[in-house]
Amino acid sequence: GFVEIEFPWTARKRGSFGITLSRGTVPDITASQSRSPYPLPMPLPTLMGAPMKVAGIALITSVLTGLVISAPAQSNKRDWLRCADHNPDIRIAACSAFISGKETQARRATAFSYRASAYCQKNQYGAALKDSDEAIRMNPDLAYAYSTRGTVYLLMHQYDRSVQDFDKAIRLNPDDIYNFHNRGIAYRDQGQYDRSLRDFDHVIRLKPNFAYAFRNRGITYAKQGQYDSAIQDFSWAISLKPGFAIAFRDRGIAKFHQAHFEGAAADFQDSLKFDSSDVYTALWLHLARKNAGQDDAQTFAQQVVQIDPSKWPAPVANLFLGKLTEEGTLAAASNPDPLKAREQSCEAEFFIGEYLLLRAEKSNALSHFQTARDTCPHDYLEWNSAAAEMARLDGSTNSSNH
Repeated sequence: GFVEIEFPWTARKRGSFGITLSRGTVPDITASQSRSPYPLPMPLPTLMGAPMKVAGIALITSVLTGLVISAPAQSNKRDWLRCADHNPDIRIAACSAFISGKETQARRATAFSYRASAYCQKNQYGAALKDSDEAIRMNPDLAYAYSTRGTVYLLMHQYDRSVQDFDKAIRLNPDDIYNFHNRGIAYRDQGQYDRSLRDFDHVIRLKPNFAYAFRNRGITYAKQGQYDSAIQDFSWAISLKPGFAIAFRDRGIAKFHQAHFEGAAADFQDSLKFDSSDVYTALWLHLARKNAGQDDAQTFAQQVVQIDPSKWPAPVANLFLGKLTEEGTLAAASNPDPLKAREQSCEAEFFIGEYLLLRAEKSNALSHFQTARDTCPHDYLEWNSAAAEMARLDGSTNSSNH
């Protein structure tokens, strides 16, 4: 599974969509416009385009237009610029220094929002929420603060609160398509698919070259079992963004759930060409090849040999390599962080189901798929894939009874 967040930094992977940040004008301490990592406007042209992956959600960058803030005092310019640094630790230190200085309330509110994005990047959601709340208290009309907080809630799987914050951001800035895009993701994870599709349709109508919107609409179709429509959207996303590894993977999963295993394997291979470190795609490729009747044990072992055995999802890979039992895999999914424990246990249940299905243990596989369906966060691919596999099992059982 994996919910990927695209920031202009690098970090760990997961993901099932891409959230964008609203538009604004870069503060006038910089001369040019820049792309910003979601959830904060980042006024640094050097940050354009590089991805970051953080557990849970795919967030994408956008150009800022509309946020006009006068330049801070000369002595604080360095902190202001570093408050938008790509390194979250630098950003936290600089924003903290700026906040403690003699600045206007509007600038301090923006700095709180910038610092919130750094905490979000470090998965420190409590601190991110606290800073977002303070930014909103200081400037209730700061759309970016609501966008930031909406993203944090999305990462915490608190979808109702996420939608409320994106609603507020849209009311404050109705011309910003990126908050519509983000709300479409939140609606999807609430299970409000019609509203999700309307938001993505709106975004695509206004920005028809926006690859992430096609990808996210495709995921919404896939969650409804409309795999042909999903594959069409994933293909559009790939055509707009060549080398879009995660869209290749998404299309491969859709084909997998249609039982087109060879086509799925081809897409997974293409995905790995552009992101060879993606263990989850390697797992899906192994499943596709095995279901297609191909023996790829040696290839799979080579693909995952460099995984740190102490880190997730190494235990899942070791399950398929015969180095770990189902019980051992579930035990390895435990974590002191309740959110991380839920996410890893969800993945373990799903992949154990796939492992058992390859061994023709359909009844036991069904039990694990059901547990994944019951426990996975709704933004996780495993939540949807578990339902798809249960339907496939049900279909094969009915066919065998006729």
